[in-house]
Amino acid sequence: MENLRSLLSDSRFPIYLHYNLLKKILTSRRTKKHKVKELAVSLTFDIEKDPINNKIKPIGNFLHKMNKLLKSKNIETTLFIQANLINDFSTQFKNLQKTHELGLHGYAHELWGYEQWWDSKKSLDLKQKRKLISISLDIFEENDLERPTSFRAPNLVINKETLSLIKNYDFKIDSSLPSYLGVKPLPKFYDSLLMIPHTANPIPKFQLKYHIIPLVYYDRFTFPSVLSMSKNEFLDFVEIVASYQISFGFKPHLVFFAHSWEFVEHDTKKIKCSEDNYKSLLNICSLLENNYEVEYVSLNNLAKKLELFD
Repeated sequence: MENLRSLLSDSRFPIYLHYNLLKKILTSRRTKKHKVKELAVSLTFDIEKDPINNKIKPIGNFLHKMNKLLKSKNIETTLFIQANLINDFSTQFKNLQKTHELGLHGYAHELWGYEQWWDSKKSLDLKQKRKLISISLDIFEENDLERPTSFRAPNLVINKETLSLIKNYDFKIDSSLPSYLGVKPLPKFYDSLLMIPHTANPIPKFQLKYHIIPLVYYDRFTFPSVLSMSKNEFLDFVEIVASYQISFGFKPHLVFFAHSWEFVEHDTKKIKCSEDNYKSLLNICSLLENNYEVEYVSLNNLAKKLELFD
């Protein structure tokens, strides 16, 4: 039943065509270009098993290479860690937390929200969620890691039950909102829990499937989206997002979203995975730095910069 609800509520499908056309018109009016000079950028990475070959060894290579890359540019990030991987890379995580924020990405990439039409996973019940959060926090403590205050649900699937639960466990930030569905690139509060989505263009785009079926998609601050853009298209994306945020009274900011396995060579047409993505990330950063005064911040420090936390 939940799968059907997910399918019928997916606003990217043709039954929502009129809604999306109206959304495009109204949202475009909120993106009148503002002069953007300063830009806060939060680079976030989900540290998880490779879904293609289910191996964990490449994670160690990613942590080493990414730390070296970011240290050279004095960049802090937020790493959302699958908790059952911490024991395997404990020393590296202890070293990384000196500079970067470590958040929680579930225990073993389970489903923390409702069942989805595109996934076969079954939802956790409340008892299972409590148990896995407790186990995960114990693993952080046992490995001398700071207690995480940021959470991102696997596959960006979350519900109010999980939001209430992580708030009760003293998490301060959640970054699970499904931007691929057109979530506004704006922070918002769920009670005392601050929700910061990874960045998506708020203006829907349309594409024809099989040349006849109109589907909606959103450009996002991810490798698959950005690497398909020209430099001018990417800068236009940034300007639209920043102008939209300014119109709501927020300082311009971007939240990048990637996975550790996107930096591993894979022969796949569906997912852009390559060691070249280390260079691609540097190129993206350089392009931003050449056009804005960029400050790289963790999600926790982004919240402070946006004056949402003390």
